[in-house]
Amino acid sequence: MHEPKNYDLPKEFVLATIHRQENTDDEERLKKIIETLNELSNTGNPVVMPIHPRTRAIIEQNNLSIEFKVIDPVGYLEMVYLLENCKYVVTDSGGLQKEAYFFEKRCFTYRDSTEWTELLKMGVNTLLNFEDSNMVQTINKEMETSNTFVAGVYGTGNTSEMILRNLLASNH
Repeated sequence: MHEPKNYDLPKEFVLATIHRQENTDDEERLKKIIETLNELSNTGNPVVMPIHPRTRAIIEQNNLSIEFKVIDPVGYLEMVYLLENCKYVVTDSGGLQKEAYFFEKRCFTYRDSTEWTELLKMGVNTLLNFEDSNMVQTINKEMETSNTFVAGVYGTGNTSEMILRNLLASNH
């Protein structure tokens, strides 16, 4: 895959993204997210965050101190590289939650709910509660538990073959 250029990535890192309006437009939520990412990074879990320009502007506008590695937005192949090489994911992205599953990476989601409830039930995704006084402790505790990434939750990769077989069968 395509390693993001000139980013000098740590050997093991946490991949983080923040872009949802409910997190970036709520100063207290954004502050709690940044504090959590700072603490993770400062306690042996270096954080790498490709940052959306809007998120960057809001962080700067609120004078929030970032103590982790921020990189420019990345393309799909670079994101695949980051996913493949990260330790786990912390995000508010719907798509990245599911992508983390495909790469068998634990995911921690800064949202009140998620459309991917099956990942919560499997224990490979955890919603982070903004009322939690120590999200880092929650993340570390969850990372200590072993979770099985059940194959085939979203199919087995042969959907086009099944469709073709059914189309051919219906024509006879």
